[in-house]
Amino acid sequence: MDFRVLSENDFDIVHTAFVKAFSDYAIKIDMPREKLYEMLKRRGVVYSLSAGCFEGRELVGFILNGVDIINGEMTAYDTGTGVIPEYRGKKITGSIFDFLIPKMKKNGIKKYVLEVLKENEKAFNIYIQKGFQISRDFNCYRVAKEDYSSAKKLKDADLRVEKISYINWRELRSFWDVQPSWQNSESSVNRSEDKKAFLGVYKKQELMAYAVLYPSTGDLAQLAVKKSFRGNGAGTLLLKACLAVSDKPLSILNVEYSDKNINGFLNSFGCKLFTMQHELVKKI
Repeated sequence: MDFRVLSENDFDIVHTAFVKAFSDYAIKIDMPREKLYEMLKRRGVVYSLSAGCFEGRELVGFILNGVDIINGEMTAYDTGTGVIPEYRGKKITGSIFDFLIPKMKKNGIKKYVLEVLKENEKAFNIYIQKGFQISRDFNCYRVAKEDYSSAKKLKDADLRVEKISYINWRELRSFWDVQPSWQNSESSVNRSEDKKAFLGVYKKQELMAYAVLYPSTGDLAQLAVKKSFRGNGAGTLLLKACLAVSDKPLSILNVEYSDKNINGFLNSFGCKLFTMQHELVKKI
């Protein structure tokens, strides 16, 4: 088996290997070619810092890394790691990891971030052995229109939902209690090419809450309410609007476990927890 850095020209074989590697994943993943391209684009994949394990011409294992500056530090993010079923148990993931670390150091990477399902104890233990530590825990929710509890009424009848015409990230960031995960970050939203909707709840001309939604997939990347306006029904109105314009049930990934306010709100709305993840970080 050979290890080498990947390139954009490898996308088709990456897609083939990705589908095989995640064919028996704990959570069913539907990943047509176009969806994988958009996922890697949104997460900032850098092929020169991604690598694969090859048996002849076949890609049998891979680590795909994105790169961004987080809190002033050049940071890599594992956008996807996989080994096709018939090649598991050969320590391929660890070998690719060891192959990539010197290249990361050479390119100025200071931190390495990834996520792993809590139930995937085998992968979690491998990452701990490689020097990763738990940074945060995430809850992942889904909600369909029939799950919504319509009994809740607005406390402020003067609220309305509109598309946000001008995106002022400085204002939107002031609504946050926690930093979004990599795939939901400001940079990831800006990189994505899929059609996205910025929805806002307004009282008169003032923005009180906002959401970033991908209607074609139901992916709700961000949702936040102005800190001084919470408890007035803006979040409920906004989440209901997202359900109305989404083509699919909403998927709300990587909600920080420690944020009791947002988790409590999602549960009261009718969102259903379907999995939990660790965010792991390693200094390079």
